[in-house]
Formats: sequence, C-alpha cells, structure tokens
Amino acid sequence: MEPYQKHEKRLMILMFIVGFIMLLAFLRRVWM
Repeated sequence: MEPYQKHEKRLMILMFIVGFIMLLAFLRRVWM
C-alpha cells in the first residue's frame, strides 16, 4: 500500500509540472 501511495504522489508532482509548463507556454504565446 505504501509504494502505491508514493507512486501516486510522484504522479501528482509530474502532472503539476506538466500543467505548469503548458500554462507557461500558453501565457508566452498570448504575450507574443
């Protein structure tokens, strides 16, 4: 159960990073 929880946490962090990068690219496109 613990390894699954750790994997879920890692997945959440990865999704957050991807979303942040996408938002950054979108903002840059709007500003340009």
